[in-house]
Amino acid sequence: MTMILELLPLDPLFFRDGKPFTMGDDAFAGSVFPPPPSAVYGGLRSAYIAHNGGLERFIAGDMKETVGTPDEPGSFALRGTFLKRGEDFLVPAPLDLARDKEPENLGMKDFLRRMRLVSADGQPSVLPSRRKTDFMLMPEEGRVVQESSGYLISHTSLIEYLSGDGSGYLGHPIKSIVEQEPKLGIKRDAKTHASQEGFLYRVNMYRLGTRNPDGSVNKVSLIADCNGSTGFPGEFLLRLGGDGKSCLVRNLGETHSLQSEDGREKLLARIENDRMFKVYLATPAIFHNGWLPKGAERGSNGETVLRLGELELKLICAAIGKPLHIGGWDMHRNKPKPMRRAVPAGSVYFFKIIKGEASDAFELFDNTNISDFNPEQGFGLSFVGAAK
Repeated sequence: MTMILELLPLDPLFFRDGKPFTMGDDAFAGSVFPPPPSAVYGGLRSAYIAHNGGLERFIAGDMKETVGTPDEPGSFALRGTFLKRGEDFLVPAPLDLARDKEPENLGMKDFLRRMRLVSADGQPSVLPSRRKTDFMLMPEEGRVVQESSGYLISHTSLIEYLSGDGSGYLGHPIKSIVEQEPKLGIKRDAKTHASQEGFLYRVNMYRLGTRNPDGSVNKVSLIADCNGSTGFPGEFLLRLGGDGKSCLVRNLGETHSLQSEDGREKLLARIENDRMFKVYLATPAIFHNGWLPKGAERGSNGETVLRLGELELKLICAAIGKPLHIGGWDMHRNKPKPMRRAVPAGSVYFFKIIKGEASDAFELFDNTNISDFNPEQGFGLSFVGAAK
């Protein structure tokens, strides 16, 4: 069973980034927003255990089928996390979109335009490891643009983007969705609870929602798209992020497909005709091959080829953001989790189908978690779209 859970924070939230922090040596603890999906997965998993008998039943293995063990996942899985403002679901803007550096008017400053696939024609590669590709992304002639990282687009715009409709979409900068609130902290003695000299530090908290000039507030929440989540109450409280801030969680019902059946058939026919498609990452992905999905090999001419069963693909272009560092704390072993580099959400891969059918590509890449590490925690949720 799949369903949508809405998380309404009652306080500003704090999520640590992957950079090391030593209290006393560092004065600033880095933070990140949106949070990695693993942070939401861990909070929901803990809440499930608390509402279904507690740690004793979990340790005894009574919840093994649903939430697994400290080493193995169960049937409960997080497909992805998003933001919701009003009735709009918001997702990271694809990185093959760009905004004008000098817009014609202020009303267009957040408008994100598609970049074009043009022949690389021997130009040096800008991809990691200098991977050779047939195409590169360029803006319309005469336009000077900047990247779309840090922007979100609506669920409706994502559907249009994947189907190949429209040349541009309204972007929403994250700073218009959440407000940063700096907070000072200081280490306290465990016995006396007195503050310790030289241990003052600062963190950035994130308050979801922004205040309008008239005093009204734009309500923003986190959305968790889950599988196997039937053991949750209809409404409950959840502790999330650093300091375990409270969130009110509500069940919004079952997940609906991103594409209608008719829309999917049209997109499938278009990809089959072009023999090209793109893969958009809605959440960060962690791959064995660094920034490349599994099955990637370097061909004899320096190109990148993916072989996945009967399907053979050639990477013809990519728009990859700066890597994220994903870690965390292993509560079972009481030590840090391994730090891994993740491809950020919004990254886009363009492929040409060498062997196989478009339906094979859909089965492997559309609406599925393709991350090699922790896909059950919401990493690597991908969708297939038209390449041009």
